[in-house]
Amino acid sequence: MKAAFPLIICVGCLTILQNNSLENLAQIQEFHGIPTQSASYGDDLFKATNAVDGKFEEDGEKTSCSFTVGGKQNTRAWWKLPLTKLCFVEYLLIYFRSGTVNRHVGFSVYVFNDSSFVPPSNGSGYTVFSQNTTICPHRVMNITVNSLTRGIALYNDKEPPVNTSCPGYVTFATIEVCEVQVFGCCNKEYKDVCQPCDPKCFNNLCDSHNGLCIYGCSNAHKKAPNCTNCMIGYCGNGCDQTCGNCTNGTHCDRSSGKCPEGCEKHWNGSNCNRFYSIIANAILAFLLAVAISLIVFQRLRMSALLYNGQMLDQHHMYMYQGENRLDNHDNLSGLEEIYENTC
Repeated sequence: MKAAFPLIICVGCLTILQNNSLENLAQIQEFHGIPTQSASYGDDLFKATNAVDGKFEEDGEKTSCSFTVGGKQNTRAWWKLPLTKLCFVEYLLIYFRSGTVNRHVGFSVYVFNDSSFVPPSNGSGYTVFSQNTTICPHRVMNITVNSLTRGIALYNDKEPPVNTSCPGYVTFATIEVCEVQVFGCCNKEYKDVCQPCDPKCFNNLCDSHNGLCIYGCSNAHKKAPNCTNCMIGYCGNGCDQTCGNCTNGTHCDRSSGKCPEGCEKHWNGSNCNRFYSIIANAILAFLLAVAISLIVFQRLRMSALLYNGQMLDQHHMYMYQGENRLDNHDNLSGLEEIYENTC
């Protein structure tokens, strides 16, 4: 079964052009696995596969619908359809049994990626829809899914019982559906239907209705859902530069990084990224003066040490020369005595 709408829909990593049509994946054997449910009523006459056989209650067949075992002991019930590959599911059409619609007050729809998932357990599954308990469900429900998934699950929980005025509501849980249609796209073989989302979207995921990057941007510094402008605090062509300290928290210019309304107090510079203050400047000046004084003192000390070293060397030289003169004088006196004795 196909559905056609004059919309362009961007889904998951695929873009669905709905003016061509979406496929009911539950009717394409290549794309769906075997549906299962928590327990079948009536010795398997109303088994889970009845909900995807293409037959409706109006067809008059007794087994055109599936439903689970009821009874007070059953407070939880589920029905699920696994898909054979990761598919982009845009929406569901759920056809409940006409006489038991209100038994599904508060029911939920899950998507999951692990075939072993059973709602409402954690893991690969999460809720995409929960029915508003203040109103009664409709016999035919159109549920927006807008997700990449490997399966769809319906879940009904009566713990605790729901407070509702809907006629026909019961306190036990059951899933009674005659047909579940899953509209979406599973691969790029439908070239006239499926196209890639914009790579600027995180993991190539986008909204199925308008192509916006609702799951975030591939560039973490860009602002979703358009992924064209930088997030507050970033600038530059690639939003890879940080803004300075703009006054009143205003955003800096996306291209230049300059603050259009000036800098916050104690900040200056072309991009308001240099910190200053009177106290800070005084401290810096004091530290600079101390540093200069230490340098001058060290140089004077080195000069004094050098001068003292030079003077000590000269003193040693003088003493050495004096000792040599005494030695020469003693030698001369000795020669004079030898001469006198000789004569």
